Amino acid sequence: MSADSRVADLKSAQTFLREVADAKTSAARKVKFLREQKISDDLILEAFKSIHPNVQIEEIMSFDDAFPDPVVYSPSSSSGSQDGGWGPAAVGIFSVFTGALAYLGAYTVRESEMTELRSKHEEELAAARMQIDEEIQKLRDERDDDREQITTLVNSLAEQSKDVRKTLETLQESLALIQAGVRSQPKVHASPEKTMSRITSLIDKKSDAPEKPSIPKPSWFNEPIKEPAAAKKEATTQTDEIKEEDGAPSFDLDTQLSALRKAMTAFQERRKSSTFSKSISTLQFYCTKILGDPTNQTFRAINKDNKRFRDYVQFAEGATDILNALGFTLKRNKLVLYLYEEDCTPYSEQLELVQEAQTLLKKLAEDPEAELFEAEIQTIEETFLNQVPSTKADASEVLLETTFQSPKQEASAETGHPIE
Repeated sequence: MSADSRVADLKSAQTFLREVADAKTSAARKVKFLREQKISDDLILEAFKSIHPNVQIEEIMSFDDAFPDPVVYSPSSSSGSQDGGWGPAAVGIFSVFTGALAYLGAYTVRESEMTELRSKHEEELAAARMQIDEEIQKLRDERDDDREQITTLVNSLAEQSKDVRKTLETLQESLALIQAGVRSQPKVHASPEKTMSRITSLIDKKSDAPEKPSIPKPSWFNEPIKEPAAAKKEATTQTDEIKEEDGAPSFDLDTQLSALRKAMTAFQERRKSSTFSKSISTLQFYCTKILGDPTNQTFRAINKDNKRFRDYVQFAEGATDILNALGFTLKRNKLVLYLYEEDCTPYSEQLELVQEAQTLLKKLAEDPEAELFEAEIQTIEETFLNQVPSTKADASEVLLETTFQSPKQEASAETGHPIE
Protein backbone atom coordinates (compact mmCIF):
# COMPACT_ATOMS: atom_id res chain seq x y z
CA MET A 1 0.00 0.00 0.00
CA SER A 2 1.38 3.34 -0.94
CA ALA A 3 1.93 6.17 1.53
CA ASP A 4 -0.78 8.34 -0.04
CA SER A 5 -3.38 5.64 0.31
CA ARG A 6 -2.40 5.07 3.94
CA VAL A 7 -2.78 8.76 4.66
CA ALA A 8 -6.13 8.82 2.92
CA ASP A 9 -7.33 5.76 4.88
CA LEU A 10 -6.16 7.32 8.17
CA LYS A 11 -8.01 10.55 7.43
CA SER A 12 -11.15 8.59 6.47
CA ALA A 13 -11.01 6.62 9.73
CA GLN A 14 -10.53 9.80 11.79
CA THR A 15 -13.37 11.54 9.99
CA PHE A 16 -15.67 8.57 10.62
CA LEU A 17 -14.78 8.44 14.33
CA ARG A 18 -15.44 12.20 14.71
CA GLU A 19 -18.84 11.94 13.04
CA VAL A 20 -20.03 9.06 15.18
CA ALA A 21 -18.40 10.33 18.39
CA ASP A 22 -21.76 11.28 19.94
CA ALA A 23 -23.65 8.28 18.55
CA LYS A 24 -24.46 5.32 20.78
CA THR A 25 -22.27 2.97 18.83
CA SER A 26 -19.81 0.64 20.52
CA ALA A 27 -16.13 0.68 19.73
CA ALA A 28 -16.40 -2.89 18.41
CA ARG A 29 -19.01 -1.83 15.87
CA LYS A 30 -16.78 1.04 14.76
CA VAL A 31 -13.80 -1.31 14.35
CA LYS A 32 -15.89 -3.75 12.34
CA PHE A 33 -17.13 -0.99 10.06
CA LEU A 34 -13.61 0.27 9.43
CA ARG A 35 -12.39 -3.25 8.70
CA GLU A 36 -15.19 -3.67 6.23
CA GLN A 37 -13.88 -0.51 4.51
CA LYS A 38 -10.59 -2.36 3.95
CA ILE A 39 -8.68 -0.18 6.44
CA SER A 40 -5.76 -1.92 8.13
CA ASP A 41 -5.72 -2.53 11.88
CA ASP A 42 -2.68 -0.33 12.52
CA LEU A 43 -4.45 2.65 10.88
CA ILE A 44 -7.62 1.91 12.90
CA LEU A 45 -5.52 1.78 16.09
CA GLU A 46 -3.83 5.08 15.27
CA ALA A 47 -7.15 6.76 14.44
CA PHE A 48 -8.70 5.59 17.72
CA LYS A 49 -5.73 6.87 19.73
CA SER A 50 -5.98 10.30 18.13
CA ILE A 51 -9.79 10.59 18.46
CA HIS A 52 -10.61 8.38 21.48
CA PRO A 53 -7.42 8.05 23.54
CA ASN A 54 -9.29 6.68 26.57
CA VAL A 55 -10.78 3.66 24.78
CA GLN A 56 -8.83 0.39 25.25
CA ILE A 57 -8.86 -0.32 21.57
CA GLU A 58 -5.94 -2.81 21.67
CA GLU A 59 -7.93 -5.18 23.88
CA ILE A 60 -10.97 -4.98 21.61
CA MET A 61 -8.97 -5.52 18.43
CA SER A 62 -7.12 -8.51 19.93
CA PHE A 63 -10.14 -10.70 19.23
CA ASP A 64 -9.82 -11.54 15.54
CA ASP A 65 -12.94 -13.67 15.49
CA ALA A 66 -15.06 -11.27 17.45
CA PHE A 67 -16.70 -9.90 14.33
CA PRO A 68 -17.98 -12.84 12.23
CA ASP A 69 -20.04 -12.21 9.20
CA PRO A 70 -23.75 -12.27 9.83
CA VAL A 71 -25.52 -15.56 9.17
CA VAL A 72 -27.66 -15.61 6.04
CA TYR A 73 -30.57 -17.99 6.24
CA SER A 74 -31.61 -19.64 2.98
CA PRO A 75 -35.33 -20.17 2.66
CA SER A 76 -34.69 -23.09 0.31
CA SER A 77 -32.60 -24.98 2.82
CA SER A 78 -34.59 -27.97 4.10
CA SER A 79 -32.07 -29.02 6.78
CA GLY A 80 -32.45 -25.69 8.62
CA SER A 81 -28.69 -25.42 8.97
CA GLN A 82 -26.92 -22.09 9.17
CA ASP A 83 -23.51 -20.84 8.29
CA GLY A 84 -20.82 -20.65 10.99
CA GLY A 85 -20.23 -17.44 13.05
CA TRP A 86 -22.04 -15.34 15.61
CA GLY A 87 -25.32 -13.67 15.04
CA PRO A 88 -26.16 -9.99 15.62
CA ALA A 89 -27.49 -10.74 19.07
CA ALA A 90 -24.20 -12.24 20.19
CA VAL A 91 -22.28 -9.26 18.84
CA GLY A 92 -24.63 -6.86 20.66
CA ILE A 93 -24.28 -8.76 23.92
CA PHE A 94 -20.51 -8.76 23.60
CA SER A 95 -20.50 -5.04 22.85
CA VAL A 96 -22.64 -4.34 25.90
CA PHE A 97 -20.32 -6.49 28.02
CA THR A 98 -17.18 -4.73 26.85
CA GLY A 99 -18.84 -1.33 27.32
CA ALA A 100 -19.84 -2.29 30.84
CA LEU A 101 -16.29 -3.37 31.59
CA ALA A 102 -14.93 -0.06 30.31
CA TYR A 103 -17.51 1.90 32.30
CA LEU A 104 -16.80 -0.06 35.47
CA GLY A 105 -13.07 0.50 35.01
CA ALA A 106 -13.54 4.23 34.56
CA TYR A 107 -16.00 4.33 37.47
CA THR A 108 -13.52 2.52 39.71
CA VAL A 109 -10.75 4.95 38.84
CA ARG A 110 -13.06 7.92 39.36
CA GLU A 111 -14.27 6.52 42.68
CA SER A 112 -10.72 6.07 43.94
CA GLU A 113 -9.89 9.65 42.94
CA MET A 114 -13.02 10.93 44.71
CA THR A 115 -12.10 8.95 47.84
CA GLU A 116 -8.60 10.37 47.81
CA LEU A 117 -9.90 13.93 47.31
CA ARG A 118 -12.46 13.46 50.07
CA SER A 119 -9.80 12.23 52.47
CA LYS A 120 -7.50 15.12 51.62
CA HIS A 121 -10.35 17.63 52.00
CA GLU A 122 -11.28 16.22 55.40
CA GLU A 123 -7.68 16.53 56.57
CA GLU A 124 -7.50 20.15 55.39
CA LEU A 125 -10.86 20.87 57.02
CA ALA A 126 -9.69 19.38 60.32
CA ALA A 127 -6.48 21.45 60.16
CA ALA A 128 -8.49 24.61 59.41
CA ARG A 129 -10.86 23.92 62.31
CA MET A 130 -7.93 23.38 64.63
CA GLN A 131 -6.39 26.69 63.51
CA ILE A 132 -9.69 28.48 63.98
CA ASP A 133 -10.04 27.03 67.49
CA GLU A 134 -6.52 28.20 68.31
CA GLU A 135 -7.29 31.72 67.05
CA ILE A 136 -10.54 31.80 69.04
CA GLN A 137 -8.72 30.69 72.17
CA LYS A 138 -6.03 33.29 71.56
CA LEU A 139 -8.64 36.03 71.19
CA ARG A 140 -10.35 34.88 74.38
CA ASP A 141 -7.07 35.00 76.27
CA GLU A 142 -6.33 38.48 74.93
CA ARG A 143 -9.83 39.63 75.85
CA ASP A 144 -9.41 38.25 79.37
CA ASP A 145 -6.05 40.05 79.69
CA ASP A 146 -7.59 43.29 78.44
CA ARG A 147 -10.50 42.91 80.86
CA GLU A 148 -8.07 42.35 83.72
CA GLN A 149 -5.99 45.37 82.73
CA ILE A 150 -9.09 47.55 82.41
CA THR A 151 -10.31 46.39 85.81
CA THR A 152 -6.93 47.18 87.35
CA LEU A 153 -6.90 50.59 85.65
CA VAL A 154 -10.42 51.41 86.84
CA ASN A 155 -9.52 50.47 90.41
CA SER A 156 -6.37 52.58 90.19
CA LEU A 157 -8.33 55.54 88.84
CA ALA A 158 -10.88 55.14 91.62
CA GLU A 159 -8.11 55.29 94.21
CA GLN A 160 -6.54 58.28 92.49
CA SER A 161 -9.95 59.96 92.40
CA LYS A 162 -10.23 59.52 96.16
CA ASP A 163 -6.75 60.98 96.63
CA VAL A 164 -7.57 63.91 94.35
CA ARG A 165 -10.81 64.53 96.22
CA LYS A 166 -8.95 64.58 99.54
CA THR A 167 -6.31 66.86 98.03
CA LEU A 168 -8.97 69.27 96.75
CA GLU A 169 -10.62 69.37 100.16
CA THR A 170 -7.25 70.15 101.75
CA LEU A 171 -6.63 72.85 99.14
CA GLN A 172 -10.02 74.40 99.78
CA GLU A 173 -9.39 74.48 103.51
CA SER A 174 -5.93 75.96 102.95
CA LEU A 175 -7.27 78.55 100.52
CA ALA A 176 -9.99 79.57 102.97
CA LEU A 177 -7.38 79.87 105.69
CA ILE A 178 -5.10 81.99 103.48
CA GLN A 179 -7.97 84.24 102.36
CA ALA A 180 -8.98 84.74 105.96
CA GLY A 181 -5.39 85.77 106.75
CA VAL A 182 -5.35 88.26 103.89
CA ARG A 183 -8.62 89.88 104.95
CA SER A 184 -7.71 90.09 108.64
CA GLN A 185 -5.56 92.82 110.20
CA PRO A 186 -3.31 91.97 113.16
CA LYS A 187 -3.88 93.87 116.41
CA VAL A 188 -1.50 94.81 119.19
CA HIS A 189 -2.71 92.56 122.02
CA ALA A 190 -2.95 88.83 121.89
CA SER A 191 -6.61 88.02 122.44
CA PRO A 192 -7.95 84.82 120.80
CA GLU A 193 -9.15 86.82 117.83
CA LYS A 194 -5.76 88.49 117.52
CA THR A 195 -4.02 85.14 117.77
CA MET A 196 -6.07 83.77 114.88
CA SER A 197 -5.15 86.84 112.86
CA ARG A 198 -1.49 86.25 113.57
CA ILE A 199 -1.85 82.60 112.55
CA THR A 200 -3.39 83.52 109.22
CA SER A 201 -0.75 86.20 108.68
CA LEU A 202 1.94 83.55 109.15
CA ILE A 203 0.25 81.37 106.59
CA ASP A 204 0.17 84.31 104.23
CA LYS A 205 3.91 84.89 104.75
CA LYS A 206 4.68 81.23 103.98
CA SER A 207 3.24 81.48 100.49
CA ASP A 208 5.63 80.37 97.75
CA ALA A 209 4.40 83.14 95.48
CA PRO A 210 5.57 86.43 97.07
CA GLU A 211 4.19 89.62 95.76
CA LYS A 212 6.25 91.19 93.03
CA PRO A 213 7.72 94.54 94.01
CA SER A 214 6.22 97.44 92.16
CA ILE A 215 8.47 98.55 89.34
CA PRO A 216 8.90 102.33 89.06
CA LYS A 217 8.42 103.74 85.63
CA PRO A 218 11.68 104.79 83.98
CA SER A 219 12.32 108.40 83.18
CA TRP A 220 12.11 107.76 79.49
CA PHE A 221 8.75 106.03 79.76
CA ASN A 222 6.67 108.90 78.46
CA GLU A 223 9.15 109.70 75.73
CA PRO A 224 8.77 108.13 72.26
CA ILE A 225 11.09 105.26 71.46
CA LYS A 226 13.65 106.25 68.87
CA GLU A 227 14.03 104.31 65.70
CA PRO A 228 17.18 102.12 65.42
CA ALA A 229 19.80 103.35 63.00
CA ALA A 230 19.71 100.40 60.64
CA ALA A 231 16.22 98.97 60.56
CA LYS A 232 15.82 95.74 58.58
CA LYS A 233 12.95 94.92 56.28
CA GLU A 234 13.07 91.12 56.25
CA ALA A 235 9.64 90.29 57.69
CA THR A 236 7.10 89.20 55.13
CA THR A 237 4.12 90.44 57.18
CA GLN A 238 5.15 94.07 57.31
CA THR A 239 6.99 96.21 54.80
CA ASP A 240 6.81 99.77 56.14
CA GLU A 241 9.45 101.02 58.55
CA ILE A 242 8.20 102.56 61.81
CA LYS A 243 9.26 106.19 62.12
CA GLU A 244 8.39 106.85 65.79
CA GLU A 245 6.92 104.81 68.63
CA ASP A 246 4.84 107.32 70.49
CA GLY A 247 2.51 106.57 73.34
CA ALA A 248 4.11 103.30 74.56
CA PRO A 249 1.64 101.62 76.97
CA SER A 250 2.44 100.53 80.51
CA PHE A 251 3.29 96.86 81.14
CA ASP A 252 2.31 94.53 84.00
CA LEU A 253 3.43 90.90 83.60
CA ASP A 254 0.72 89.31 85.75
CA THR A 255 -2.07 91.20 84.01
CA GLN A 256 -0.73 90.53 80.53
CA LEU A 257 -0.08 86.84 81.33
CA SER A 258 -3.65 86.42 82.58
CA ALA A 259 -4.99 88.10 79.45
CA LEU A 260 -2.78 85.86 77.29
CA ARG A 261 -4.14 82.71 78.91
CA LYS A 262 -7.73 83.83 78.44
CA ALA A 263 -7.04 84.66 74.81
CA MET A 264 -5.34 81.30 74.23
CA THR A 265 -8.30 79.47 75.78
CA ALA A 266 -10.77 81.35 73.57
CA PHE A 267 -8.54 80.79 70.53
CA GLN A 268 -8.51 77.04 71.22
CA GLU A 269 -12.21 76.61 72.07
CA ARG A 270 -13.57 78.71 69.16
CA ARG A 271 -11.17 77.45 66.53
CA LYS A 272 -12.17 76.69 62.94
CA SER A 273 -10.63 73.49 61.64
CA SER A 274 -10.19 74.91 58.14
CA THR A 275 -7.91 77.82 59.16
CA PHE A 276 -6.72 76.91 62.67
CA SER A 277 -3.32 75.54 61.63
CA LYS A 278 -2.67 78.57 59.39
CA SER A 279 -3.59 80.92 62.23
CA ILE A 280 -1.16 79.15 64.58
CA SER A 281 1.69 79.25 62.07
CA THR A 282 1.10 82.97 61.43
CA LEU A 283 1.15 83.83 65.15
CA GLN A 284 4.24 81.63 65.61
CA PHE A 285 5.92 83.55 62.79
CA TYR A 286 5.28 86.88 64.57
CA CYS A 287 6.67 85.54 67.88
CA THR A 288 9.73 83.98 66.23
CA LYS A 289 10.66 87.22 64.49
CA ILE A 290 10.31 89.22 67.71
CA LEU A 291 12.38 86.78 69.77
CA GLY A 292 15.00 86.51 67.02
CA ASP A 293 15.65 90.27 66.86
CA PRO A 294 13.71 92.22 69.51
CA THR A 295 15.37 95.52 68.69
CA ASN A 296 14.21 95.47 65.08
CA GLN A 297 11.13 97.71 64.95
CA THR A 298 10.04 96.19 61.63
CA PHE A 299 9.56 92.78 63.26
CA ARG A 300 7.42 94.38 65.97
CA ALA A 301 4.96 95.93 63.52
CA ILE A 302 2.18 94.02 61.72
CA ASN A 303 0.51 95.52 58.69
CA LYS A 304 -3.25 95.02 58.98
CA ASP A 305 -3.57 95.12 55.20
CA ASN A 306 -1.38 92.04 54.88
CA LYS A 307 -3.34 89.22 53.20
CA ARG A 308 -2.15 86.51 55.61
CA PHE A 309 -3.10 88.67 58.60
CA ARG A 310 -6.58 89.32 57.21
CA ASP A 311 -7.22 85.67 56.28
CA TYR A 312 -5.86 83.86 59.33
CA VAL A 313 -5.60 86.33 62.24
CA GLN A 314 -7.98 89.27 61.95
CA PHE A 315 -11.17 87.17 61.77
CA ALA A 316 -10.00 84.20 63.87
CA GLU A 317 -11.64 84.08 67.30
CA GLY A 318 -9.07 84.90 69.99
CA ALA A 319 -6.14 85.53 67.61
CA THR A 320 -6.24 89.33 67.86
CA ASP A 321 -6.75 88.99 71.64
CA ILE A 322 -3.45 87.11 71.79
CA LEU A 323 -1.70 90.00 70.05
CA ASN A 324 -3.35 92.49 72.41
CA ALA A 325 -2.22 90.41 75.41
CA LEU A 326 1.35 90.49 74.09
CA GLY A 327 1.17 94.29 74.11
CA PHE A 328 0.45 95.13 70.48
CA THR A 329 -1.35 98.46 70.06
CA LEU A 330 -2.96 99.96 66.99
CA LYS A 331 -1.09 102.78 65.28
CA ARG A 332 -2.68 103.91 62.04
CA ASN A 333 -2.96 100.73 59.94
CA LYS A 334 -0.43 98.72 61.93
CA LEU A 335 -0.27 96.78 65.18
CA VAL A 336 2.91 97.83 67.01
CA LEU A 337 4.64 96.15 69.99
CA TYR A 338 6.50 98.74 72.12
CA LEU A 339 9.44 97.50 74.20
CA TYR A 340 11.27 98.94 77.19
CA GLU A 341 15.03 99.47 77.21
CA GLU A 342 17.08 96.32 77.09
CA ASP A 343 18.65 96.62 80.56
CA CYS A 344 15.42 96.93 82.55
CA THR A 345 13.16 94.26 84.04
CA PRO A 346 10.01 95.06 81.99
CA TYR A 347 11.97 94.40 78.81
CA SER A 348 12.84 90.88 79.96
CA GLU A 349 9.27 90.30 81.10
CA GLN A 350 7.91 91.38 77.73
CA LEU A 351 10.14 88.87 75.95
CA GLU A 352 9.22 86.26 78.54
CA LEU A 353 5.55 86.85 77.70
CA VAL A 354 6.25 86.42 73.97
CA GLN A 355 8.17 83.22 74.74
CA GLU A 356 5.20 81.93 76.75
CA ALA A 357 2.90 82.61 73.81
CA GLN A 358 5.31 80.78 71.51
CA THR A 359 5.27 77.74 73.84
CA LEU A 360 1.47 77.64 74.02
CA LEU A 361 1.15 77.98 70.24
CA LYS A 362 3.57 75.09 69.79
CA LYS A 363 1.38 72.91 72.02
CA LEU A 364 -1.69 73.82 69.99
CA ALA A 365 0.15 73.07 66.75
CA GLU A 366 1.03 69.59 67.99
CA ASP A 367 -2.40 68.84 69.51
CA PRO A 368 -5.37 71.25 69.13
CA GLU A 369 -7.08 69.48 72.06
CA ALA A 370 -4.07 69.78 74.40
CA GLU A 371 -4.48 70.93 78.00
CA LEU A 372 -2.49 74.16 77.94
CA PHE A 373 -2.34 74.92 81.67
CA GLU A 374 -2.56 71.45 83.23
CA ALA A 375 1.08 71.42 84.40
CA GLU A 376 0.73 74.85 86.04
CA ILE A 377 -2.43 73.82 87.91
CA GLN A 378 -0.63 70.73 89.17
CA THR A 379 2.31 72.87 90.32
CA ILE A 380 -0.03 75.19 92.25
CA GLU A 381 -1.70 72.21 93.93
CA GLU A 382 1.69 70.78 94.94
CA THR A 383 2.70 74.20 96.29
CA PHE A 384 -0.42 74.37 98.46
CA LEU A 385 0.10 70.80 99.69
CA ASN A 386 3.72 71.54 100.65
CA GLN A 387 2.75 74.83 102.23
CA VAL A 388 -0.12 73.76 104.49
CA PRO A 389 1.76 71.43 106.92
CA SER A 390 4.56 73.94 107.61
CA THR A 391 2.22 76.90 108.03
CA LYS A 392 -0.03 74.94 110.39
CA ALA A 393 3.00 73.94 112.46
CA ASP A 394 4.24 77.55 112.70
CA ALA A 395 0.78 78.77 113.62
CA SER A 396 0.53 76.14 116.37
CA GLU A 397 3.84 77.27 117.86
CA VAL A 398 2.72 80.89 117.95
CA LEU A 399 -0.58 79.86 119.49
CA LEU A 400 1.19 77.99 122.29
CA GLU A 401 3.64 80.80 122.97
CA THR A 402 0.95 83.53 123.10
CA THR A 403 -0.63 84.50 126.42
CA PHE A 404 -4.38 85.02 126.20
CA GLN A 405 -5.84 88.10 127.89
CA SER A 406 -9.33 88.88 128.97
CA PRO A 407 -11.19 91.85 127.50
CA LYS A 408 -10.59 93.89 130.72
CA GLN A 409 -6.86 93.19 130.58
CA GLU A 410 -6.79 94.31 126.93
CA ALA A 411 -8.64 97.54 127.75
CA SER A 412 -6.29 98.20 130.69
CA ALA A 413 -3.30 97.69 128.43
CA GLU A 414 -4.68 100.10 125.86
CA THR A 415 -5.54 102.93 128.32
CA GLY A 416 -2.70 102.38 130.75
CA HIS A 417 -5.15 102.47 133.78
CA PRO A 418 -6.37 99.54 135.75
CA ILE A 419 -10.03 98.74 135.34
CA GLU A 420 -11.99 97.34 138.26
